[in-house]
Amino acid sequence: MSEKGTMSNPYLIGRQAWAEENGSIINSRNNWRSCGFIALALLSFSLFINYYQATQAKLIPYLLEVDKAGNMYARGVAHTYTKLPRSVIEGSIISFITEWRTVSADLGLQKKYVQQTNYRSAGSATGILGEWYSENNPYKLAETNLVDIKIQGVPLVISKNSWQIEWIETTRNHNGVTQYTTIYQANVQIQLKAPTTEREVLKNATGVFVTSLSWTKKLNQ
Repeated sequence: MSEKGTMSNPYLIGRQAWAEENGSIINSRNNWRSCGFIALALLSFSLFINYYQATQAKLIPYLLEVDKAGNMYARGVAHTYTKLPRSVIEGSIISFITEWRTVSADLGLQKKYVQQTNYRSAGSATGILGEWYSENNPYKLAETNLVDIKIQGVPLVISKNSWQIEWIETTRNHNGVTQYTTIYQANVQIQLKAPTTEREVLKNATGVFVTSLSWTKKLNQ
């Protein structure tokens, strides 16, 4: 068929117009489908990022201080741990010594003390305490004797990260009769590390860790 005949045939002209229109519709539909898939992919990615950030959220704890009247005051954001109040460091060291050396008849309390000692220690102190507990099992000792701790004054600063502390250990039997009393002195090195997760806050809220320690008996006065 000649080109002139083709162009004058209304059926062929209509079919060609339909094909062109149908092709335009199909192309438009495919374009919208592609845009839809891209939008869905972006939405899914955005939701994933939001979920990941939510699950990885970190806490920014605040330091609180209680005065003698029992009033509590915010001391500021805890990430400024290079300027941690001295009273907080002193209290952490006192708590560490007390929980480490106490032997209690209350097994639940004793377990808490052992756990807290572990949470407050790091570095070589962890190994030192592990050896000490293997030779001085507080649960075994509690079967015959109890040990009370009395801290002698506040810890003293030796250097930037080293502190010295003294305490009196009084050993009694289960009838409350004193068996003997011993004075100890310890040098402890500390490291400050701010807690960043809820788990870390629950374990060691102050972020004061004992990284090394040594102790000796003093002559009773």
